[in-house]
Formats: sequence, C-alpha cells, structure tokens
Amino acid sequence: MRLAEAAYPGDVLVMRGLAKALVIASVLAVLASGGLLVAYGARRSGSQPGSITVAPAAATANSVVIVQGYAWQPGAEVIIGLQDPAGSAGEEVCAQTAADERGRFVTSFMYPADTPWNRLSQVLVVAHLKGQPDGASYPLTVVPQAPTPTPVVWEPTATPTVPPSPSPTPVPPVPQATSTPVPGETPNLWWGEYFDRIDLSGSPVLTRWDPQIDFQWHEGPPDRSIPANSFSVRWAGRWLLQAGSYRFNVTVDDGVRFWIDGHLVLQEWHDSAPTTYSVDARLAEGPHDLRIEYYDRGGNAQIRFWWQKLGPDGDSRYPNWRAEYYANRQLAHAPVRIVNDLDLAFDWGHRAPGLGLPADDFSVRWTGRRTFEAGVYRFYAEADDGVRLWVDGVLLIDEWHDSPDTRYQADTQLSGQHTVQVEYFEHAGGAR
Repeated sequence: MRLAEAAYPGDVLVMRGLAKALVIASVLAVLASGGLLVAYGARRSGSQPGSITVAPAAATANSVVIVQGYAWQPGAEVIIGLQDPAGSAGEEVCAQTAADERGRFVTSFMYPADTPWNRLSQVLVVAHLKGQPDGASYPLTVVPQAPTPTPVVWEPTATPTVPPSPSPTPVPPVPQATSTPVPGETPNLWWGEYFDRIDLSGSPVLTRWDPQIDFQWHEGPPDRSIPANSFSVRWAGRWLLQAGSYRFNVTVDDGVRFWIDGHLVLQEWHDSAPTTYSVDARLAEGPHDLRIEYYDRGGNAQIRFWWQKLGPDGDSRYPNWRAEYYANRQLAHAPVRIVNDLDLAFDWGHRAPGLGLPADDFSVRWTGRRTFEAGVYRFYAEADDGVRLWVDGVLLIDEWHDSPDTRYQADTQLSGQHTVQVEYFEHAGGAR
C-alpha cells in the first residue's frame, strides 16, 4: 500500500520528519537467554571478580568462543584463558579485555588447534583480574576433530612371468566444495562482508565472523586487503531475543542503514562526523534477523552498534512511522512486532512483510505525528486489499474490504501538528 498527501495549489506542504534521536550511551548487547548459561564466579573481598557466560557451549579447533562478563570492577583488565579441570596443564591465555563503566565486557577468542587442549573432553574457560589468579570459570565441552585418514601407500610387486591384464589407474577423489557460511546459521554472531568500494557492489574481498560491531579504525583500514578510505561493510546475523522492547543504537562515521527482520528501520546513508542514532522496536520471543550496512568515504572510520532491553512497555523512538504488524487480518491480539517504518510505500507482492509474518492474512497499523502549514490537503491511499485513514481520530477513508489495487482520496483542512493513522489488511494474492 502507499499513502501520500498533497496541498491544493497555492498551499505549501511542509512535512517535517520526527527529530532524529541522538543518544550517547554505553550499554551491553542483550544476548539470547537460551544461548548462554550463567557461570559461577563468587565475589571475594578486595579483588571481587565477577561472573562470566560463554557461547557456544561446545567448541572445536579454530572455532570462535564468545565470553561475556558481568559485575567486574569498572575499567579492570581481565585475562581470559583455558585450564584443564584435572590440573595437568597450565593456563593458556587466550584474550585480554577491560570491563566497561558498568563492570561488563564482551570478548572472543579462537579455540586453539594444538594439543593438549584438543585431547581433553572438557576444559574450563577462566577469567581473572590481571595479576590475580582467582576469578570466574565456566565449563566448555571440547568436540574432537575427525581423524585424518591414513593415506594409501602403493607397494611395488615382483614382475610376474605372464604379463597381467592392465590394472585400472586409480582415480583421485573428487574434491568436495567447501560450504560458505550463511548469515544466521550460527546464532548471536555477525557474518561480516567487507568490500573495497563504497557501495557494497561486487564480491567482498574479506568475509569473517565478528562477535560484535565495535570498531574504531581511525584513518586506517579494517584489514590489509581493504583500502583505508572508500570501503563498505555488510553485517548480518540471527539473534535469539526475549520478548520485549529494545532500543537499538549505532554510532557511525560515515553512513549506516539498519534492518530488523527485513524492515528498513534506519537509513542515514550520507557522509557525517561521528553521530549516534537510535530507534526502538518491540519484538516477540525467538530469532530475529538483524542487518547493518556501513560505508566510510574518508578520514575517520568508526562504527559501534549495540542495543538495550527497555522492558515490556518501554519505547518511544519511532522517528518516521510507528508500525504494528499483526499475523491476522483483524489487527487483533498482540502485534508480532512494532518497528519504525521509513515511509508508507510497500509492494510486497506475494511475499511476507518480514520474518515471522504470513504472506496472506496479515494487517498493519501505522501512526505518526506530522506538521502542516495552514491549508486544505488531499490524502491519497492506494491499497490491495483494505485501508482506513484517520487524522486526529477523525476517519477520512474507510475502505475495509477486499479489493484489487485501488486508489482512494479524502480532503481536510489542517494547520500545525496532527496525528495521522493508517490501517491496512491483506487477505490473499498480491499485497500493496
């Protein structure tokens, strides 16, 4: 469906978008409650080590292990290592990080490929303050690698007196194609695609798993294979989230775009000094697809993305349209999600309007505040199927029925700020 409004000749329409919310905060990304287990790290007097969580619960050689810390001394340097529960090997230091002002940290390391760590069935991931051996620990299961097959050795045989029949030449095995990682196949990790140009075009020159999006490259490149200026990155991941309201924040220099479950909810695709943008969303329990696109044109290059849980009812930042999506035609029960939609212009065709919603039998309610100069305005709504339009609670268009793609219009006199609300349902077939 599409909504538009136009002033009569002689009238000027001024549509000011809701103010961009700028919030500078330091918050920790909310990770899946089902994907992490809280480890033990008893508090002691003096050093007071905190606790840690680890994901995933099992690791193999060269796999990424994510460690998250809570209740540590703010600013304290924390050492992350491996220990043998039986004490037969010393500590293997794997990472070093620092707790933020709230005493939290997130870091990662690659599980070592050498022995003795791959001969053990279980190890302890340990975290302790620098210079102090006591801290927190977490048991991690070690998955053994498949044994390397023993190569076949061809032994020469004596020359027979009777020439034998020619033996078939051994055919070397056909090499198997290595599967390409798919964003979302490993929950709570970002699959990053790095491009040596500004517009994400062509093939990425670098791909990797990133445990978090928190980079300050200054005037340098993200990698030796990428230029220091005019590069772009796409991160995609599937995150297991609890039901509730979230505030998503990104600090960026230069441009950024952000999607939630296929909805483009933030678009600041322009050069800028370091700027923080925020947008809210209410999400259902379960997996959610998040995508970030970023570019740097020149000079300083940085991006930091994080979110915080606001609780079941805590949200207010929908700078364009507050969009409520329902998995039924009646706008009934709780919405599957509430997100910010940039504009009321959609042509879904026969596709669903996002992860977790059906392609047919869904409905949407959009609400926004807009400012109008004094004048008479004509509102247009094009929809397949039903649509309703209110301005300040006054119903102007009421076409709540199945229909092919049809245009409706209504006139009203406005001045100043007004609340505009649009409701839409899709029954079957194409959705617009």
